[in-house]
Amino acid sequence: MSRLSPSLLVIILIVSCLFIYLGPGETQPAIGVILLIILAFGLFLAFSGGTPQQKEASRGMLGTFTGIVAVASAALLGYDAINNMIGLICAPILLVGAYMLFLAILSRSGLNVEEGEVLLIQRRMDHQHVIRPPGLHSPMVPALEAGVAVMPTYTIETDVDVELVDTSFLHKVDRITVDTACRIIQHFPQDGEPIPVELRYEGFLKLPYNYPNRDHVFRELAEKRNKPIIEARMTADFWIEAIQHQIKQDVDEELRTIIHNHTFYNSDKRAYSKLGPADISSRRAELSVLLRQKIQETVQHWGIEILQLNITQVILNPDRVKAFYQDMSINREIQEAERKLKLEVSRTRELADAEAYRMNTTAEAELEIQRRRNEIQSDTTLTMLNEWMEAMKEKNPDMDPDDLKHILLLTLEEHKRMQYRDRTGLLPMQDSQ
Repeated sequence: MSRLSPSLLVIILIVSCLFIYLGPGETQPAIGVILLIILAFGLFLAFSGGTPQQKEASRGMLGTFTGIVAVASAALLGYDAINNMIGLICAPILLVGAYMLFLAILSRSGLNVEEGEVLLIQRRMDHQHVIRPPGLHSPMVPALEAGVAVMPTYTIETDVDVELVDTSFLHKVDRITVDTACRIIQHFPQDGEPIPVELRYEGFLKLPYNYPNRDHVFRELAEKRNKPIIEARMTADFWIEAIQHQIKQDVDEELRTIIHNHTFYNSDKRAYSKLGPADISSRRAELSVLLRQKIQETVQHWGIEILQLNITQVILNPDRVKAFYQDMSINREIQEAERKLKLEVSRTRELADAEAYRMNTTAEAELEIQRRRNEIQSDTTLTMLNEWMEAMKEKNPDMDPDDLKHILLLTLEEHKRMQYRDRTGLLPMQDSQ
Protein backbone atom coordinates (compact mmCIF):
# COMPACT_ATOMS: atom_id res chain seq x y z
CA MET A 1 0.00 0.00 0.00
CA SER A 2 3.03 2.29 0.07
CA ARG A 3 2.42 2.99 -3.63
CA LEU A 4 -0.61 5.06 -2.65
CA SER A 5 -0.24 8.72 -1.76
CA PRO A 6 0.07 9.62 1.95
CA SER A 7 -3.23 11.54 1.81
CA LEU A 8 -5.10 8.51 0.48
CA LEU A 9 -3.48 6.27 3.09
CA VAL A 10 -4.62 8.67 5.83
CA ILE A 11 -8.19 8.55 4.50
CA ILE A 12 -8.11 4.73 4.50
CA LEU A 13 -6.68 4.81 8.03
CA ILE A 14 -9.43 7.14 9.28
CA VAL A 15 -12.19 5.02 7.70
CA SER A 16 -10.73 1.83 9.18
CA CYS A 17 -10.47 3.39 12.62
CA LEU A 18 -14.05 4.65 12.32
CA PHE A 19 -15.31 1.13 11.53
CA ILE A 20 -13.41 -0.25 14.52
CA TYR A 21 -14.79 2.45 16.80
CA LEU A 22 -18.38 1.90 15.67
CA GLY A 23 -18.01 -1.79 16.53
CA PRO A 24 -16.64 -2.77 19.90
CA GLY A 25 -15.34 0.70 20.57
CA GLU A 26 -18.78 1.89 21.67
CA THR A 27 -18.77 -0.40 24.62
CA GLN A 28 -15.02 -0.13 25.34
CA PRO A 29 -13.86 3.54 25.56
CA ALA A 30 -10.19 2.51 25.91
CA ILE A 31 -10.24 1.37 22.27
CA GLY A 32 -11.23 4.91 21.25
CA VAL A 33 -8.13 6.28 22.94
CA ILE A 34 -5.99 3.70 21.18
CA LEU A 35 -7.57 4.64 17.85
CA LEU A 36 -6.78 8.32 18.45
CA ILE A 37 -3.15 7.39 19.12
CA ILE A 38 -3.11 5.35 15.90
CA LEU A 39 -4.52 8.30 13.92
CA ALA A 40 -2.02 10.71 15.45
CA PHE A 41 0.86 8.38 14.56
CA GLY A 42 -0.46 7.97 11.01
CA LEU A 43 -0.74 11.74 10.55
CA PHE A 44 2.83 12.14 11.82
CA LEU A 45 4.13 9.62 9.28
CA ALA A 46 2.11 11.17 6.44
CA PHE A 47 3.12 14.81 6.89
CA SER A 48 6.51 14.65 8.61
CA GLY A 49 9.37 16.47 6.87
CA GLY A 50 12.98 15.43 6.39
CA THR A 51 15.20 14.28 3.58
CA PRO A 52 13.83 12.35 0.57
CA GLN A 53 15.15 9.12 2.11
CA GLN A 54 13.31 9.84 5.37
CA LYS A 55 10.08 10.68 3.51
CA GLU A 56 10.31 7.44 1.53
CA ALA A 57 10.81 5.44 4.74
CA SER A 58 7.87 7.21 6.43
CA ARG A 59 5.63 6.45 3.45
CA GLY A 60 6.56 2.75 3.62
CA MET A 61 5.84 2.63 7.35
CA LEU A 62 2.52 4.42 6.83
CA GLY A 63 1.50 1.96 4.11
CA THR A 64 2.32 -1.04 6.30
CA PHE A 65 0.61 0.50 9.33
CA THR A 66 -2.54 1.36 7.31
CA GLY A 67 -2.65 -2.19 5.87
CA ILE A 68 -2.58 -3.70 9.36
CA VAL A 69 -5.34 -1.40 10.63
CA ALA A 70 -7.43 -2.08 7.49
CA VAL A 71 -7.13 -5.87 7.99
CA ALA A 72 -8.10 -5.50 11.65
CA SER A 73 -11.08 -3.38 10.69
CA ALA A 74 -12.18 -5.96 8.11
CA ALA A 75 -11.88 -8.73 10.70
CA LEU A 76 -14.06 -6.84 13.20
CA LEU A 77 -16.64 -6.01 10.53
CA GLY A 78 -16.76 -9.70 9.48
CA TYR A 79 -17.17 -10.81 13.08
CA ASP A 80 -20.01 -8.32 13.69
CA ALA A 81 -21.73 -9.24 10.42
CA ILE A 82 -21.77 -13.02 10.95
CA ASN A 83 -21.40 -12.96 14.72
CA ASN A 84 -18.96 -15.87 14.84
CA MET A 85 -15.30 -16.72 14.24
CA ILE A 86 -15.86 -17.51 10.57
CA GLY A 87 -16.48 -13.84 9.81
CA LEU A 88 -13.43 -12.86 11.87
CA ILE A 89 -11.23 -15.06 9.66
CA CYS A 90 -12.93 -14.76 6.28
CA ALA A 91 -13.28 -10.98 6.13
CA PRO A 92 -9.50 -10.24 6.22
CA ILE A 93 -8.93 -13.05 3.71
CA LEU A 94 -11.51 -11.51 1.39
CA LEU A 95 -9.90 -8.08 1.81
CA VAL A 96 -6.45 -9.43 0.98
CA GLY A 97 -7.88 -11.39 -1.95
CA ALA A 98 -9.63 -8.30 -3.30
CA TYR A 99 -6.37 -6.34 -3.01
CA MET A 100 -4.44 -9.12 -4.81
CA LEU A 101 -7.09 -9.23 -7.54
CA PHE A 102 -6.76 -5.47 -7.89
CA LEU A 103 -3.00 -5.83 -8.28
CA ALA A 104 -3.43 -8.62 -10.85
CA ILE A 105 -5.77 -6.48 -12.93
CA LEU A 106 -3.25 -3.64 -12.73
CA SER A 107 -0.39 -5.92 -13.80
CA ARG A 108 -2.30 -7.10 -16.88
CA SER A 109 -3.13 -3.56 -17.93
CA GLY A 110 0.13 -2.18 -16.56
CA LEU A 111 1.96 0.90 -17.80
CA ASN A 112 5.20 0.06 -19.62
CA VAL A 113 7.97 2.68 -19.52
CA GLU A 114 10.41 2.11 -22.38
CA GLU A 115 14.13 1.65 -21.78
CA GLY A 116 15.91 5.00 -21.90
CA GLU A 117 12.82 6.91 -20.75
CA VAL A 118 11.34 8.07 -17.44
CA LEU A 119 7.71 8.74 -16.58
CA LEU A 120 6.93 11.68 -14.29
CA ILE A 121 3.60 11.51 -12.45
CA GLN A 122 1.93 14.06 -10.17
CA ARG A 123 -0.39 12.98 -7.37
CA ARG A 124 -3.58 15.00 -7.35
CA MET A 125 -4.12 14.70 -3.59
CA ASP A 126 -0.84 16.22 -2.34
CA HIS A 127 0.68 17.53 -5.62
CA GLN A 128 3.84 15.53 -5.05
CA HIS A 129 5.68 13.85 -7.90
CA VAL A 130 6.49 10.21 -8.54
CA ILE A 131 9.13 9.09 -11.03
CA ARG A 132 8.76 5.70 -12.63
CA PRO A 133 11.95 4.36 -14.22
CA PRO A 134 12.00 1.94 -17.18
CA GLY A 135 9.90 -1.18 -16.59
CA LEU A 136 6.31 -2.34 -16.09
CA HIS A 137 4.23 -0.30 -13.64
CA SER A 138 0.62 -0.18 -12.55
CA PRO A 139 -1.48 2.15 -14.69
CA MET A 140 -2.24 5.63 -13.50
CA VAL A 141 -5.51 6.17 -11.70
CA PRO A 142 -6.99 9.31 -13.33
CA ALA A 143 -8.76 10.33 -10.14
CA LEU A 144 -5.56 10.17 -8.12
CA GLU A 145 -2.66 10.67 -10.57
CA ALA A 146 -1.83 12.76 -13.64
CA GLY A 147 0.96 12.15 -16.12
CA VAL A 148 3.33 15.09 -16.45
CA ALA A 149 5.93 13.94 -18.98
CA VAL A 150 7.83 11.08 -20.55
CA MET A 151 11.45 12.21 -20.83
CA PRO A 152 14.60 10.59 -22.24
CA THR A 153 17.50 9.49 -20.04
CA TYR A 154 19.99 9.09 -22.90
CA THR A 155 22.39 11.63 -24.42
CA ILE A 156 20.95 14.24 -26.77
CA GLU A 157 23.27 15.56 -29.50
CA THR A 158 22.71 18.95 -31.11
CA ASP A 159 24.57 20.63 -33.98
CA VAL A 160 24.32 24.41 -33.82
CA ASP A 161 25.15 26.67 -36.79
CA VAL A 162 25.70 30.29 -35.74
CA GLU A 163 25.46 32.53 -38.81
CA LEU A 164 27.12 35.93 -39.43
CA VAL A 165 28.87 36.44 -36.10
CA ASP A 166 29.96 40.03 -35.42
CA THR A 167 33.44 40.68 -34.03
CA SER A 168 34.94 43.71 -32.32
CA PHE A 169 36.80 44.49 -35.59
CA LEU A 170 33.47 45.15 -37.40
CA HIS A 171 34.09 42.13 -39.63
CA LYS A 172 31.74 39.12 -39.60
CA VAL A 173 32.40 35.40 -39.44
CA ASP A 174 30.09 33.69 -41.92
CA ARG A 175 29.35 30.56 -39.90
CA ILE A 176 30.54 28.78 -36.75
CA THR A 177 29.45 25.16 -36.18
CA VAL A 178 29.19 23.93 -32.58
CA ASP A 179 28.59 20.27 -31.69
CA THR A 180 27.01 19.63 -28.29
CA ALA A 181 26.05 16.57 -26.26
CA CYS A 182 23.81 16.89 -23.20
CA ARG A 183 21.31 15.00 -21.08
CA ILE A 184 18.82 15.61 -18.32
CA ILE A 185 20.61 15.73 -14.95
CA GLN A 186 20.71 12.36 -13.23
CA HIS A 187 22.89 10.82 -10.54
CA PHE A 188 24.24 7.30 -10.50
CA PRO A 189 24.90 5.25 -7.34
CA GLN A 190 28.50 4.73 -6.31
CA ASP A 191 29.87 1.76 -4.40
CA GLY A 192 26.42 0.21 -4.17
CA GLU A 193 25.00 3.14 -2.21
CA PRO A 194 21.21 3.35 -2.75
CA ILE A 195 19.86 6.62 -4.15
CA PRO A 196 16.19 7.60 -3.86
CA VAL A 197 14.37 7.83 -7.17
CA GLU A 198 13.72 11.57 -6.72
CA LEU A 199 17.43 12.26 -6.24
CA ARG A 200 18.47 9.79 -8.94
CA TYR A 201 16.43 11.69 -11.54
CA GLU A 202 16.92 15.23 -10.22
CA GLY A 203 16.76 16.99 -13.59
CA PHE A 204 13.45 15.36 -14.52
CA LEU A 205 11.75 17.24 -11.70
CA LYS A 206 13.23 20.57 -12.86
CA LEU A 207 12.77 20.39 -16.62
CA PRO A 208 8.95 20.58 -16.95
CA TYR A 209 8.70 23.56 -14.60
CA ASN A 210 11.97 25.52 -15.03
CA TYR A 211 12.20 25.36 -18.83
CA PRO A 212 12.67 28.93 -20.17
CA ASN A 213 9.63 30.49 -21.83
CA ARG A 214 7.91 27.12 -21.52
CA ASP A 215 4.34 28.16 -22.36
CA HIS A 216 5.26 29.63 -25.74
CA VAL A 217 7.68 26.86 -26.75
CA PHE A 218 5.45 24.02 -25.52
CA ARG A 219 2.49 25.45 -27.41
CA GLU A 220 4.48 25.68 -30.66
CA LEU A 221 5.78 22.11 -30.32
CA ALA A 222 2.30 20.76 -29.53
CA GLU A 223 0.75 22.60 -32.48
CA LYS A 224 3.39 21.11 -34.75
CA ARG A 225 2.19 17.65 -33.64
CA ASN A 226 -1.50 18.56 -33.76
CA LYS A 227 -1.91 17.48 -30.14
CA PRO A 228 -2.81 19.18 -26.86
CA ILE A 229 0.18 20.13 -24.72
CA ILE A 230 -0.74 17.58 -22.02
CA GLU A 231 -0.74 14.77 -24.58
CA ALA A 232 2.31 15.97 -26.51
CA ARG A 233 4.43 16.09 -23.34
CA MET A 234 3.95 12.34 -22.86
CA THR A 235 6.38 11.52 -25.70
CA ALA A 236 10.19 11.62 -25.46
CA ASP A 237 10.67 13.29 -28.86
CA PHE A 238 8.72 16.33 -27.61
CA TRP A 239 11.31 16.90 -24.89
CA ILE A 240 14.23 16.13 -27.20
CA GLU A 241 13.08 18.85 -29.57
CA ALA A 242 12.43 21.26 -26.70
CA ILE A 243 15.93 20.69 -25.28
CA GLN A 244 17.57 21.08 -28.70
CA HIS A 245 15.61 24.28 -29.33
CA GLN A 246 16.80 25.91 -26.11
CA ILE A 247 20.39 24.63 -26.47
CA LYS A 248 20.61 26.22 -29.94
CA GLN A 249 19.28 29.51 -28.62
CA ASP A 250 21.65 29.58 -25.63
CA VAL A 251 24.71 28.61 -27.70
CA ASP A 252 23.89 31.29 -30.28
CA GLU A 253 23.55 34.04 -27.67
CA GLU A 254 26.55 33.07 -25.54
CA LEU A 255 28.91 32.54 -28.49
CA ARG A 256 28.11 35.95 -29.99
CA THR A 257 28.63 37.61 -26.60
CA ILE A 258 31.98 35.89 -25.97
CA ILE A 259 33.43 36.70 -29.40
CA HIS A 260 32.35 40.34 -29.31
CA ASN A 261 33.14 41.19 -25.67
CA HIS A 262 35.64 38.71 -24.21
CA THR A 263 39.40 39.32 -24.28
CA PHE A 264 42.08 36.66 -24.73
CA TYR A 265 45.81 36.74 -24.02
CA ASN A 266 47.92 37.44 -27.12
CA SER A 267 51.39 35.94 -26.64
CA ASP A 268 52.85 37.91 -29.58
CA LYS A 269 51.75 41.27 -28.22
CA ARG A 270 52.03 40.12 -24.57
CA ALA A 271 48.68 41.70 -23.81
CA TYR A 272 44.97 40.87 -23.71
CA SER A 273 42.96 41.66 -26.82
CA LYS A 274 39.73 40.69 -28.56
CA LEU A 275 39.63 38.09 -31.31
CA GLY A 276 39.55 38.86 -35.01
CA PRO A 277 37.89 36.61 -37.61
CA ALA A 278 41.02 34.54 -38.27
CA ASP A 279 41.84 34.24 -34.54
CA ILE A 280 38.54 32.47 -33.87
CA SER A 281 39.59 29.50 -35.99
CA SER A 282 43.08 29.20 -34.47
CA ARG A 283 41.81 29.49 -30.88
CA ARG A 284 38.64 27.41 -31.15
CA ALA A 285 39.75 25.11 -28.30
CA GLU A 286 39.85 28.02 -25.82
CA LEU A 287 36.50 29.26 -27.11
CA SER A 288 34.98 25.79 -26.70
CA VAL A 289 36.05 25.54 -23.04
CA LEU A 290 34.76 29.01 -22.20
CA LEU A 291 31.49 28.48 -24.10
CA ARG A 292 30.86 25.16 -22.32
CA GLN A 293 31.26 26.83 -18.92
CA LYS A 294 28.82 29.58 -19.85
CA ILE A 295 26.24 27.17 -21.28
CA GLN A 296 26.46 24.84 -18.27
CA GLU A 297 25.78 27.74 -15.92
CA THR A 298 22.70 28.59 -17.97
CA VAL A 299 21.12 25.17 -18.55
CA GLN A 300 21.69 23.53 -15.16
CA HIS A 301 18.91 25.72 -13.72
CA TRP A 302 16.35 23.93 -15.87
CA GLY A 303 17.77 20.43 -15.36
CA ILE A 304 20.35 19.89 -18.14
CA GLU A 305 24.04 19.02 -17.95
CA ILE A 306 26.49 19.54 -20.83
CA LEU A 307 28.58 16.44 -21.50
CA GLN A 308 30.52 17.73 -24.50
CA LEU A 309 30.83 20.95 -26.50
CA ASN A 310 33.24 21.56 -29.39
CA ILE A 311 33.59 24.19 -32.11
CA THR A 312 34.14 22.06 -35.22
CA GLN A 313 33.99 24.60 -38.05
CA VAL A 314 34.77 28.28 -38.56
CA ILE A 315 33.88 29.41 -42.09
CA LEU A 316 35.18 32.75 -43.40
CA ASN A 317 34.35 34.27 -46.77
CA PRO A 318 37.65 34.91 -48.64
CA ASP A 319 36.47 38.39 -49.61
CA ARG A 320 35.83 39.20 -45.94
CA VAL A 321 39.28 37.92 -44.98
CA LYS A 322 40.89 39.97 -47.75
CA ALA A 323 39.01 43.08 -46.67
CA PHE A 324 39.95 42.48 -43.04
CA TYR A 325 43.64 42.16 -43.77
CA GLN A 326 43.85 44.79 -46.52
CA ASP A 327 44.63 47.65 -44.14
CA MET A 328 47.08 45.47 -42.26
CA SER A 329 48.85 44.52 -45.53
CA ILE A 330 49.05 48.16 -46.59
CA ASN A 331 50.54 49.12 -43.24
CA ARG A 332 53.07 46.31 -43.49
CA GLU A 333 54.04 47.41 -47.01
CA ILE A 334 54.45 51.01 -45.87
CA GLN A 335 56.56 49.93 -42.92
CA GLU A 336 58.71 47.75 -45.19
CA ALA A 337 59.20 50.61 -47.66
CA GLU A 338 60.16 52.98 -44.86
CA ARG A 339 62.62 50.43 -43.52
CA LYS A 340 64.24 49.99 -46.95
CA LEU A 341 64.38 53.75 -47.46
CA LYS A 342 66.11 54.23 -44.11
CA LEU A 343 68.62 51.54 -44.99
CA GLU A 344 69.28 53.17 -48.38
CA VAL A 345 69.68 56.62 -46.82
CA SER A 346 72.02 55.21 -44.21
CA ARG A 347 74.05 53.40 -46.88
CA THR A 348 74.20 56.53 -49.05
CA ARG A 349 75.27 58.61 -46.10
CA GLU A 350 78.00 56.13 -45.27
CA LEU A 351 79.20 56.13 -48.88
CA ALA A 352 79.14 59.94 -48.99
CA ASP A 353 81.07 60.14 -45.74
CA ALA A 354 83.61 57.65 -47.06
CA GLU A 355 84.01 59.58 -50.35
CA ALA A 356 84.33 62.88 -48.50
CA TYR A 357 86.94 61.35 -46.23
CA ARG A 358 88.83 59.97 -49.22
CA MET A 359 88.73 63.30 -51.03
CA ASN A 360 89.78 65.17 -47.92
CA THR A 361 92.65 62.76 -47.35
CA THR A 362 93.71 63.06 -51.01
CA ALA A 363 93.57 66.85 -50.87
CA GLU A 364 95.60 66.94 -47.68
CA ALA A 365 98.18 64.61 -49.23
CA GLU A 366 98.42 66.75 -52.38
CA LEU A 367 98.75 69.90 -50.33
CA GLU A 368 101.50 68.27 -48.29
CA ILE A 369 103.26 67.24 -51.51
CA GLN A 370 102.92 70.76 -52.92
CA ARG A 371 104.20 72.24 -49.68
CA ARG A 372 107.21 69.96 -49.73
CA ARG A 373 107.73 70.73 -53.36
CA ASN A 374 107.62 74.47 -52.69
CA GLU A 375 110.06 74.07 -49.84
CA ILE A 376 112.41 72.17 -52.10
CA GLN A 377 112.00 74.74 -54.88
CA SER A 378 112.57 77.63 -52.43
CA ASP A 379 115.76 76.02 -51.12
CA THR A 380 116.95 75.42 -54.69
CA THR A 381 116.10 78.95 -55.79
CA LEU A 382 117.92 80.46 -52.81
CA THR A 383 121.00 78.42 -53.60
CA MET A 384 120.86 79.43 -57.25
CA LEU A 385 120.50 83.12 -56.32
CA ASN A 386 123.46 82.94 -53.99
CA GLU A 387 125.54 81.31 -56.69
CA TRP A 388 124.37 83.88 -59.25
CA MET A 389 125.21 86.82 -56.97
CA GLU A 390 128.67 85.43 -56.31
CA ALA A 391 129.20 85.02 -60.06
CA MET A 392 128.01 88.58 -60.74
CA LYS A 393 130.37 89.95 -58.11
CA GLU A 394 133.26 88.04 -59.61
CA LYS A 395 132.50 89.20 -63.11
CA ASN A 396 131.70 92.82 -62.15
CA PRO A 397 133.71 93.72 -59.08
CA ASP A 398 133.12 97.40 -59.72
CA MET A 399 129.29 97.12 -59.86
CA ASP A 400 127.40 99.34 -57.53
CA PRO A 401 125.67 97.32 -54.72
CA ASP A 402 122.40 99.22 -55.37
CA ASP A 403 122.40 98.09 -58.99
CA LEU A 404 123.10 94.57 -57.90
CA LYS A 405 120.23 94.79 -55.42
CA HIS A 406 117.90 96.14 -58.09
CA ILE A 407 118.77 93.32 -60.46
CA LEU A 408 118.21 90.81 -57.64
CA LEU A 409 114.73 92.19 -56.87
CA LEU A 410 113.75 92.03 -60.51
CA THR A 411 114.92 88.45 -60.67
CA LEU A 412 112.88 87.52 -57.52
CA GLU A 413 109.74 89.12 -58.89
CA GLU A 414 110.12 87.21 -62.14
CA HIS A 415 110.60 84.02 -60.19
CA LYS A 416 107.42 84.68 -58.14
CA ARG A 417 105.42 85.27 -61.31
CA MET A 418 106.62 81.96 -62.68
CA GLN A 419 105.61 80.14 -59.47
CA TYR A 420 102.17 81.75 -59.56
CA ARG A 421 101.66 80.63 -63.15
CA ASP A 422 102.70 77.12 -62.17
CA ARG A 423 100.30 77.09 -59.16
CA THR A 424 97.28 78.40 -61.11
CA GLY A 425 97.90 75.78 -63.77
CA LEU A 426 97.90 73.02 -61.16
CA LEU A 427 94.49 73.84 -59.58
CA PRO A 428 92.33 73.03 -62.66
CA MET A 429 94.08 69.70 -62.92
CA GLN A 430 93.09 68.89 -59.29
CA ASP A 431 89.43 69.79 -59.94
CA SER A 432 89.32 67.62 -63.00
CA GLN A 433 90.62 64.72 -60.99
